[in-house]
Amino acid sequence: MGKIQKFEQLAYLYIKNKILTNEWKPGYHIIELNISNDLDMSRSPVRSALAVLEKENIVEVIPYRGYFVLNKPSSEQLTGHKLRYFKIICYRLVDRLSKTDFENQRVSTILYQTVRDLKQAVKNQDDSFFLKILLTYWEELFIPADHPFLVKEAKIAIKHIIRHIQDEVTTEQFQHLQTILTIYLEDLAFAIAHQQYQNCHTIIQLLSVRLLQYVSKDNQTTYLVTDHYPTRP
Repeated sequence: MGKIQKFEQLAYLYIKNKILTNEWKPGYHIIELNISNDLDMSRSPVRSALAVLEKENIVEVIPYRGYFVLNKPSSEQLTGHKLRYFKIICYRLVDRLSKTDFENQRVSTILYQTVRDLKQAVKNQDDSFFLKILLTYWEELFIPADHPFLVKEAKIAIKHIIRHIQDEVTTEQFQHLQTILTIYLEDLAFAIAHQQYQNCHTIIQLLSVRLLQYVSKDNQTTYLVTDHYPTRP
C-alpha cells in the first residue's frame, strides 16, 4: 500500500470512527481542515476518503457547503472497526518513529519495565492493573512519534477492544490472551530498541490477528470487510 493510500485509509477510518461512536450524527457538518489538522496530513487524502464514504452512502456533499454525515453504517460493528483503526494508527505511528531521532535505549528501557509490570499483572490475575499498564505501554511506545492525537486515539481504541473481549470470553480465555499480548509487546519493545521497524509492522499485524480471534463473528466481518481500502487480516 502506497503512502498516499495509507493516509487516505487513516482518514477514512477516522471519519467512520466518529460516525460509529455517534460523535458525528446525521446532519453533522464535516470540516476537512479539522481532520487534516488532527491527523497531520494534507486535505487531499481527506477529500479522497470523503469521496469513498459518499459512494458508500455514509456522507453526502452539498454544493457550496461541503460534506455532511448522512447515515450511520448499520451493518458494521464498533469493536471490529476499532481493531482495524487501531492497527492502521499503529502503522502510521511506527512510520513516524522510523523518521524520528530519539533515544531508543531510554525508550526501550521504559518499555521493558512496562512489560515486566504486565507480566506481574498476569501473574496476579489483576485485570484492571493489566489494562492500566497496557495503556501506559502504548503511550510510552509512541511518544517519540510526536503525534499526541493519534496516540490518544490508539489508547481509546485498544481500551475499547480489551474491555469488549473481557466481556465476551471466559476468565481463563482472557488470562490466556493477556499472556499472549505480553509476549507480542515484549517482541515489539525489542524491535523498537533495535530500530527494526518492518518487524514492528509484522508484530502489530500478528497482534491484531490474535485479538481478532477473540471477538464475535460480526466484529470479525467488520474488520475483514473488503472496501476501497482493504487490509489483510
